[in-house]
Amino acid sequence: GLDPVTLTVAVVAILLGIGTLDRLRTRVTLQGEEIVIVRGFNRRRLFRGHVDSVHFDKRTGLSLQLDDGLRVDLPNVGHGPTCAASIRAWVERGRRLS
Repeated sequence: GLDPVTLTVAVVAILLGIGTLDRLRTRVTLQGEEIVIVRGFNRRRLFRGHVDSVHFDKRTGLSLQLDDGLRVDLPNVGHGPTCAASIRAWVERGRRLS
């Protein structure tokens, strides 16, 4: 059998591998009329027209306020204020085109 130290090291290595894979896959992309939010193996698409506002707070991070009142927290994928400004510009560009 395996001794406890080897088993612990193996479990920690597996968890670190899963965490690394999750972090590598996490992203937020603006694709045409959609914002695509990928966290690990979960993917969510939101239509630009449903985004009312974009918020950034140092404590809570980046979030979207949708037109139905729902708040969507975005994963930390870079410099928060810069990401918020980019998403705000994308939302405003969509409003001007409408």
